[in-house]
Amino acid sequence: MSKEQSRLVIQQGAVLPGMVRVLSVILGIVASLTIIGIPLGLLGFGLAIYMGGTEIDLGSKNVREYNGLLGARWGKWQPLAPFKAIVILRNRRVSTMYSRGQIAMDEVEMNHDVVLVDRAHRMKFVVRACDTEEEARTLAAKIAGATGYAVERYAPHRINPQRR
Repeated sequence: MSKEQSRLVIQQGAVLPGMVRVLSVILGIVASLTIIGIPLGLLGFGLAIYMGGTEIDLGSKNVREYNGLLGARWGKWQPLAPFKAIVILRNRRVSTMYSRGQIAMDEVEMNHDVVLVDRAHRMKFVVRACDTEEEARTLAAKIAGATGYAVERYAPHRINPQRR
């Protein structure tokens, strides 16, 4: 396996929402029309192509959550050794927005997170949030094939015995 093939890169996608990315490009074009605004224009274009995800280095057995720009990725590596399995967690994420009249509007989103867990299922590292369960199962199988970890059902172990 070559150095590039020994890395598993899972892209999460753009860090900023689509409308903010479009707005940053438009503001970048407007700002770059003046000589002083060229750095602001470059910043606007950079924000539009700023990406994020997870990278697993199978050779050195490390994992990191990365940020990327134009193919360059950076982030802090941590050892893969504490993790012993892969689980799929179903999460309900709620975002609350307020109108001008202070009326709350909730946006509910259901995600399926592919997560690396330790033996007790207490320590977690979210690899990617997927939109569908099928997508999450496919990704979990791909990671399991590359790392040799088993895909398990989430069942955290008790740390202390129950009180009576």
